[in-house]
Amino acid sequence: MQSSEDDSGSTQSQIIQKYLSSILINALNPNLSIRRVACNVIHVIHSGGHVHPLQLVPHLVAMTCDDDYHIRVRADHVLHDIERKYHGYVAMKAKEAVQLSALFCKKLNCSGFRIIMEKSSTSTAAAAAQDGQQTL
Repeated sequence: MQSSEDDSGSTQSQIIQKYLSSILINALNPNLSIRRVACNVIHVIHSGGHVHPLQLVPHLVAMTCDDDYHIRVRADHVLHDIERKYHGYVAMKAKEAVQLSALFCKKLNCSGFRIIMEKSSTSTAAAAAQDGQQTL
């Protein structure tokens, strides 16, 4: 029984390794629905431990620049998990991550700031204005 489980695990890892570069490239695709699916797949791949986390770090950092809240949060969650388990791995890939983030923002025409839409009190608006962010 153990042998068949090992075989299926190694088959899964082989398939993931084969398509990992395509998945990572599509995580930075201009199409939002493709980015969401790629983000979910990366989360599952990391949770399963099928690849070395160092391969994922630059793309995860770039994904934290995404306009979509769910992609940003999921990427940040995975990055925190990697940093918790493997202290220093995120810093190891910082240069590559920043370069990839810049390319991603250029591709999406990011403006460098986020417009926050909130219906809360004016104190939140004042705090956000101090941070240099514009509120609506």
